[in-house]
Amino acid sequence: MLSLPKLHLSPQQRGVVLALVGIGCLGISDALVKWLSGHYSSFQLVFTRNSVSLLLLTPILWAQGGKAMLKTKRPLGHLWRGIVGTVGMALSFYCYHHLSLGTALALIMTYPLFVALCSKWYLGEPMPHQFWLYLVLGFVGVTLISQPTMHGDWWTIGLGLLCAFFWALARMASRSLTRTDKPITIVFYFFVIGTISAAVPLIWNHQWQPLQQTDWLGLLAMGGLGATAQLLLTRALALAPAWRVAPLEYSLLLWAIGFDWLWWNKLPAFASLVGAALITVVGVSLLGRRAKAVADSPA
Repeated sequence: MLSLPKLHLSPQQRGVVLALVGIGCLGISDALVKWLSGHYSSFQLVFTRNSVSLLLLTPILWAQGGKAMLKTKRPLGHLWRGIVGTVGMALSFYCYHHLSLGTALALIMTYPLFVALCSKWYLGEPMPHQFWLYLVLGFVGVTLISQPTMHGDWWTIGLGLLCAFFWALARMASRSLTRTDKPITIVFYFFVIGTISAAVPLIWNHQWQPLQQTDWLGLLAMGGLGATAQLLLTRALALAPAWRVAPLEYSLLLWAIGFDWLWWNKLPAFASLVGAALITVVGVSLLGRRAKAVADSPA
């Protein structure tokens, strides 16, 4: 009988594997969002994703310490992170509906530029060297992505960049909260505040649509995969340094392009691929430099 060789992975290697699996879960969840966005509003999808994730995460948090894991000295920090994260998520879901997944994610993945631009003010961290070169390259990448597909619809492009800005705010808020709170506590409060924040416009605007019987499995999978991704990425950051894990997020673009091709029969134009490559280089460079600088800095 044949036996498979055992893999002996270092903690850092296990962290990288967990991060890639978690990002894959996000990629599938994003594709489900695009599919479901034809029937439900962005805020209804945000509410469903956060509430299902919250239901799955609560027993795990309880098993790791119960009420002690809920203690925080920074409730306003969690509130801010939850609100900006919810707005960013709703904007991303809107972009997934109106753009191809690859185009939407490439725009959203410019968020490290906003992190670099705002981190000195928000976190007291220095702006990276050669930032203005990165900014120009990112702008060129966005222009290349926009031209072949949008036909002058700059409104949606602008919303994609606004989404990137809110993603940057949420990432900086998370970075600030990790100085005092555990990662699973931060994720838990995000799901709580995100569920409530998404419920407000749903109730106010009467946007709730009855769930179709055929969509239940997709909605549950969307939330479950989102929660699984958060847990895997949190564990990955515990095993491997952030400067190794953070740039792997750009593998989401491969998932997006793959689903565009397999599910919606759309392939990006050559100019869009070049633009996405530029944004990836800029984002990976900024994320890698920033995370390594934070890791090397004295506590």
